[in-house]
Amino acid sequence: FLLATDLRSREIVFGKLALSKDDRFVPAMLTLAQAYYFLGKRELAAAIIGVAQSIEPDNAEAYLVLGFLALAKDDRIAATAAFKKASELDPSFGLAWHNLAAQYLHAKNYPQALQAAQRAVQLFPGPGLVGAQLNLGSALRGVRRFDEALGEYKRTLARDPNYADAYFNLGVLHLDAPQLAGLDAVG
Repeated sequence: FLLATDLRSREIVFGKLALSKDDRFVPAMLTLAQAYYFLGKRELAAAIIGVAQSIEPDNAEAYLVLGFLALAKDDRIAATAAFKKASELDPSFGLAWHNLAAQYLHAKNYPQALQAAQRAVQLFPGPGLVGAQLNLGSALRGVRRFDEALGEYKRTLARDPNYADAYFNLGVLHLDAPQLAGLDAVG
């Protein structure tokens, strides 16, 4: 198996190779920007995204990377704006909706989080779904739809029984709604 740094190094090699053939090939730029982002070379990633956006200003994936770059600077307002723009540019971009839901949850904007999380769960395939389901459960908890939140947390744990964040959120649900059926009192 490949280590993450090995994988990123390969992405960089292939991205540079693609750009040597066509220096305006935005998918290669996005691959490079993501690889550099994950390697901690955030300024380089931002510069590459800037070039990509000068060629394709409405590229949803570029806005997703901008959102991650904003989060790395702890700029949640810019991150939310970037994820929102990505979801507007490509309404079928599950990862953009997932990250937008997370930002709304952080801001305690539960109605908006609920809409974004519902969309993410509809669009997110495979293993990534557990995070989207967890966000959906938290948004439901935030709008005080406790029974539905419990269902989402249970579905999350059914997919990944070792997901610690799901247990944590289930505990918070218990604190928010101790009368909820299916939760045993502790203590």
